[in-house]
Amino acid sequence: MGRHPLSGAAAIAGLGFSDIGKVYGRTAAAFATDAARAAVGVVHRRQLSAAEDVEALRGQLADEYFSEHLRAETAAASGFVDELVEPVDTRDRLASALWTLAGGL
Repeated sequence: MGRHPLSGAAAIAGLGFSDIGKVYGRTAAAFATDAARAAVGVVHRRQLSAAEDVEALRGQLADEYFSEHLRAETAAASGFVDELVEPVDTRDRLASALWTLAGGL
């Protein structure tokens, strides 16, 4: 498993396997949302240990970490997701992809 914040999501999505055609992400999606609080506990441990209100700071840092690393847009920009699909277009996009996989052009 890589050290990139989205490496777990990439493994779940099947990235790195040659039989995967495309990886789609929904624009409203987020990856490993619980991981943000755990990550800041490691990345910002010194800052947290010196804080008066540890939980308030942890929450603030987790929100920042989430916004910077765990959004679907970040996954697409990093190459973990090939295409972002609006939630309203999900059904049509997946139907088209399945039709293509089934041999359609």
